[in-house]
Amino acid sequence: MKRKITTKLQEWKEQYDIILKLLADAEWHKTAEIASKLGLKGTRAREIMRELCVIDKVVDNGKTKGKM
Repeated sequence: MKRKITTKLQEWKEQYDIILKLLADAEWHKTAEIASKLGLKGTRAREIMRELCVIDKVVDNGKTKGKM
């Protein structure tokens, strides 16, 4: 069980790192674009983006209808 959790945490860290590298250009990116780059569903990409907002790694501009 511990190995499974460690593997999952490593996967999440890799996803966060990829997103932060993508966003390093200081441009706004759509969640669909981020999901596509990571090979994820939009819901998982939105979840990651929310998590990154909570820890102040990214800023949500709130301009879209469903936010993010």
